[in-house]
Amino acid sequence: MPDDLAIVSYGDIEAVRSVNPPLTTVALQLRRLVRSPPVGSRPVFDRNRRGARRSRIASSSYEIVGAESSVVERFGLRVCDDSAMEVTAREFIERLAALPKPVRMGQVFALAKSAMDMSVREIETLLERDDHLAKVGAVSVMDFQARSSKTSPERRQALFDLYLRRHDRIDTWDLVDRSAIWVVGEHLRGKPRDVLYELARSDRPMERRTAIISTYSFIRRGELDDSYRIAEILIGDDADLVHKAVGWMLREAGKRDEARLLAFLDQHAASMPRVMVRYAIEKLEPALRRTYLAR
Repeated sequence: MPDDLAIVSYGDIEAVRSVNPPLTTVALQLRRLVRSPPVGSRPVFDRNRRGARRSRIASSSYEIVGAESSVVERFGLRVCDDSAMEVTAREFIERLAALPKPVRMGQVFALAKSAMDMSVREIETLLERDDHLAKVGAVSVMDFQARSSKTSPERRQALFDLYLRRHDRIDTWDLVDRSAIWVVGEHLRGKPRDVLYELARSDRPMERRTAIISTYSFIRRGELDDSYRIAEILIGDDADLVHKAVGWMLREAGKRDEARLLAFLDQHAASMPRVMVRYAIEKLEPALRRTYLAR
């Protein structure tokens, strides 16, 4: 991509505002007028900024990819080829560095949403960075792609494979929680789930957290078996962040079938870590909560 072009996704006004405030009005005008294409071919607009600071408009030249002809006529835009418009890891880092400090997670999520066309290779490059916000951006791009109805089965498989292959980089609870449900859990709907049981027996706590958190995709559809089976594997876990994740998913399962949660607690509460019990019983009646905490 030429160095003299500043690329900003039209779809996220917060990201536009943070990168170049003067573009906000144009973005607001264009947002409703530009079609939304499949992931991998997302419309973007750019500003020619030869010799200009990133925070100032130095030219009135804008381009729209995939715009309606009426948009082109109204704003005097040029339709351009989007084949070279894929956001790279380097560009993402530059935009991240340009965000006002302190950077809020919502800003990182917005930036990731504006980079939904990022390739799997570039996402992995982003994951390999040591700075945490870059990795948050990487897993957020993965999450947004996995959520999109326009994402192809092949891309979903590639995201799933990347998540598992580079789980060494997805090494904190927030990175797991930001992406496991949609990248891993949703991908496994209707497929064998053996990989979750392998992760549940991993010697890495965040892989074990992925195993149980991913089952929320099944819980919300009333499929509870895997959640309870994996919870049984993890009852004796020694990691606090795994205890909390198991308790959280048990609580969610209990919202769908309280009787089954109570049966599980009757059998296991005495041997469960206290934090796991507290998370699991949070939505139960006070008298029941006191009963299980007393065990």
